[in-house]
Amino acid sequence: MKERNYGVDLLRIVAGFMIVFLHCFTLGGLVFNTRAGSAQEIVVFICSVMSIAGVNTFAVISGYVSCFDKEGKTKYSKYIELWLTVLFYSIAIGAIFSFILPYYSFMTNIKIMIFPVTSNLYWYFSAFTGLYIVKPFIDKGLRNSSVGLLKKLCIAIITGFSFVAVFADVFDLNIDVFSLYRGYSPLWIIFLYIIGYSVNKCEILKKYKTSILLIMLLITFMVAFIAAILLKHTYVEDSVGLTGSCLVYTFPTTVVTSILLLVIFSRIKVNDKCKKLVLGIAPTVFSIYLINCHPVLMDELITDRFKFLCEENPLSIVWTVFGFSIGFTIAAIIIDLIRIQIFKILHIRSFACKVETGMRKVVNKLANLI
Repeated sequence: MKERNYGVDLLRIVAGFMIVFLHCFTLGGLVFNTRAGSAQEIVVFICSVMSIAGVNTFAVISGYVSCFDKEGKTKYSKYIELWLTVLFYSIAIGAIFSFILPYYSFMTNIKIMIFPVTSNLYWYFSAFTGLYIVKPFIDKGLRNSSVGLLKKLCIAIITGFSFVAVFADVFDLNIDVFSLYRGYSPLWIIFLYIIGYSVNKCEILKKYKTSILLIMLLITFMVAFIAAILLKHTYVEDSVGLTGSCLVYTFPTTVVTSILLLVIFSRIKVNDKCKKLVLGIAPTVFSIYLINCHPVLMDELITDRFKFLCEENPLSIVWTVFGFSIGFTIAAIIIDLIRIQIFKILHIRSFACKVETGMRKVVNKLANLI
C-alpha cells in the first residue's frame, strides 16, 4: 500500500466544486441564452469548458486510487455505505421539501427516492453501480496487464470511443454509435476508471514537467472553447445533456482535461497543516453531487435560475456563479459532516461490513451450485 496522495484528495474537492459550477452555466440557463458573439457568451463558454471535466475527474480518481488496492480486496461494504448515503439524501431532502413546497408530494415520489439506482435518481451513481458490479474482474485484468498494453488500451479508448463517438454525434445527431449517451452510461464510467488506473500503474505523463502539463491543459481549454463556439449551432438540450456539443463528457478535450488534472494534482505536496483539513473534507465530496443533483433542489436552486445574468457584466456573471458555487459547496460539506456523525452513531459502517459478509457467503454458495 502506497502512501496516501493528498493532492488527489484535493482534486476530489475541486471536482465537486466544478460540478456545481458547471450546472449553474448549463442547467442554470446561461449557455442557451447568452447573445451570440457577446462578451457574456465568451465568458460563459470559457467557464463551462473549464469545469465540464468534473464528473470525468471523479471517475478517473476512482481508478487511480484502486491501483493501490490489494488483490482480491474490493470492499463492497464501501459501496453499500455509499448506497445508504444516497438513500439518506434522497429521502431526507424529499421529506424536508415536501413541507416547504406545497406542490411537492413526498408520497408521490417515494418510489423514486427509496430506489435511487433503478429509478436513476442520480445517473452517476447508477452508472457507478454498473462499474462496481464488475470492479473485481476489471481490477484483476488491469493488475495482470503490462504497462505497454494498458497505454495502448487508453489510446484505444480515447480515439475509438471518444473521437469516433463525438464525430458521429456532431455530424448526425440521431446516432450514438457506442450507446455511451454522451458519457451518461456505466460503460463510459468503466472506461474512465480504466484510464485512471492506468495513469497510476503506468505513470502516464510522468516524464513531462508540471509546467509543460499546465501548458497542455491551457491548450486543451483553448481547443475546447473554440469547439464550443463553433459547435453552438448544433446544440440540442435533451434528456442526456447537450447533444452535438463539446459540453459532453465523451468529448476528447474533456477526457484529456481530466487526465491532465489528475497528473498535475497528484504532484501537489500538501503540507501537514492542510492534510488534516483535506482528509476531513474529502469523504464529503460525493455528497456535494448528491445534494446538488437532487431533483427538487436542482429545480429550486439551479434550473434556469441564472438566466437573469445573461445581459450582466461578464465579471458579474463569473463572480455571482463562483460565489454561489463556493457557498453551495461549503454548505454541502457541512451538511455531510453532520451526516457522517449520524452514520457513526448508527454504526452504519459496521452494518455495511456485515451485509458484505452475508452477500459473499450467498454468492459463494451460488457459485458452488453451478
